[in-house]
Amino acid sequence: MINILLNINNFAESFAFEKLKDVLKPSHRVLIFPFAYHEDYIQTEQDYDAHFSKGCPEIEEIIQEFSQYGISRKNIKIAHYYRDTRKSLKSKIYHSDILFFTGGYPDRILYRLDKLNIRKFIQKFSGIVMGTSAGAMIQLDKYHVTPECDTDIYDFQFGLGLISG
Repeated sequence: MINILLNINNFAESFAFEKLKDVLKPSHRVLIFPFAYHEDYIQTEQDYDAHFSKGCPEIEEIIQEFSQYGISRKNIKIAHYYRDTRKSLKSKIYHSDILFFTGGYPDRILYRLDKLNIRKFIQKFSGIVMGTSAGAMIQLDKYHVTPECDTDIYDFQFGLGLISG
């Protein structure tokens, strides 16, 4: 497994491209997990579609970055929290070379992975796991949260355990 930890979706800029051009291949199939959202903002399947379908700004930004490596739009899929099932996500993960976790709220990503009962499929994945901000943090054994507008605590949380030490 290769882990790529990002703070923003800028992995096609020259500083990263030189390092990743031999890792991210045009033939790769990508599965984006936009599971880091807060329920205060996205509450329904329609809300999810409005924010996380192809054509929506956040998703298009990620697709554009992958396109700089020659990865075709048709090779980029989006995990759908409301429509996908454990079985469909297992298949999508199995047929992917890259799993990409978006930024936002790390605890919400893990909650949704567990709700869909797919954590172990990700932990057994042998391809490339990428993540921005929260999507990077969850790859660790443990990560920290700091006081922000939605929380007033500093705490350590348990991640997926893809990166140890």
